[in-house]
Amino acid sequence: MGIRKIYIGLLFAMVCVSFGMPTGAQGQVIWNNGPYLTNGFGLSIGWNQSASTPFRFALTDDFVLSSPATLTKLSCYGYMTGNVNNEPQVIAGYVRILDDNNGTPGSVILGDWVTPLEVSEEFTGDTYSTFADRPIYRVTIQLPNWQLCPGTYWVQYNVDNNDIRPSNGSLTGNYFSTLTPNPPPEANGYHYAVFTDTYFILDDPDTGQGNAPPFFLEGDACVAPGDFDEDGFCTVADVPAFVDALLSGAFEPCVDVNGDCEMNGRDIQAFVQCLLP
Repeated sequence: MGIRKIYIGLLFAMVCVSFGMPTGAQGQVIWNNGPYLTNGFGLSIGWNQSASTPFRFALTDDFVLSSPATLTKLSCYGYMTGNVNNEPQVIAGYVRILDDNNGTPGSVILGDWVTPLEVSEEFTGDTYSTFADRPIYRVTIQLPNWQLCPGTYWVQYNVDNNDIRPSNGSLTGNYFSTLTPNPPPEANGYHYAVFTDTYFILDDPDTGQGNAPPFFLEGDACVAPGDFDEDGFCTVADVPAFVDALLSGAFEPCVDVNGDCEMNGRDIQAFVQCLLP
């Protein structure tokens, strides 16, 4: 009998004497780059469809994963000038994930500027400063369950908008603008020109510093590998969920107990060792 079968048999034996049916941590905020603002620098990231450049710019910033994760959503905030009736204007989102190249954006590993992603749009109840025609929305972009190993990455995001500015029917200037804060010294975000494939700093005009655009990533991650009931420890109560997730074949971060971003017999051994006193 192989070692994998031995460990599986041991786990199933544990299931028989364990209690409860814990659930894995799903849908939590994995990375928060800051809350939305009602004042600050307005940076356009979307463009109306009828323009020659459907989406000229994207925001780019880094994020860090301390454990394997599955990304399911990206949410950002912004306003559209002239949206006096608070009508939904965003029709699609675009997201790319890049690797890290010594503290700068590297090569694209997930996503593209071709495949539109489903979006939802929610009015926050606030407007940009005192401008009544600039309502601020939270836009949530659905990600296709992207799996990432621990490490540093960069995310680029962009939205596509309805052609017509609601206030006057204009086909120009109907773009989504996000508000960013005064740059803290450590901020390193970029504005990215999509069609020229060039970066320029999200700068304070006086200092040339980077910036930190507000967004957050949601998904499925595991703070403590093997911990399915989120009590911070790997215990016998986690056994049923571990076995179910392992046998499902779908990647589950909490099953990856040994942290190699794979689900296999080595995780069974690591999980059993985690249970031992």
